[in-house]
Amino acid sequence: MNLHHILHCGILAAFATAGYAQTGGWYTEGDFAPSTRVKITLVNTLNIARKDIPITIPASVIPVTNIADRYLTVVDPTLPGKPEPTKEELATASGYLERKETNGHFLEYQMDDIDKDGVWDEVFFMIDMKPREAKSIFLYIGKSERGLYPHKTHAG
Repeated sequence: MNLHHILHCGILAAFATAGYAQTGGWYTEGDFAPSTRVKITLVNTLNIARKDIPITIPASVIPVTNIADRYLTVVDPTLPGKPEPTKEELATASGYLERKETNGHFLEYQMDDIDKDGVWDEVFFMIDMKPREAKSIFLYIGKSERGLYPHKTHAG
């Protein structure tokens, strides 16, 4: 079944920038506090709950251009954020742990370079949705250290 028969994906309200306060729902993780975000609204058009729906968003529909792969963070604001790691966890894993999140949870994703020109063409992630649910996802734009980890914000 074609993805377009399952789910409709669109951009709403272009993007918000640093002119907006970073309170009232903006995602943070540790000292990562981006100043720009794009709101994506996903709609499950079916009368059944869906688990692990593949979502692909072409770079061409994102109103912010030339986003480096380490400058994108995909967030579901309806999911609970991770708590701050314990001192023991930090001692074991050092800075590679996700830090305390506010206003949502980071979604694992990858950026694909379909035409192999060295610039990503789409961002891909998976999400769960309730029947007939409309859900907002945010693409936060700002330097993140998540790109240092294998298979997180880039793909070969």
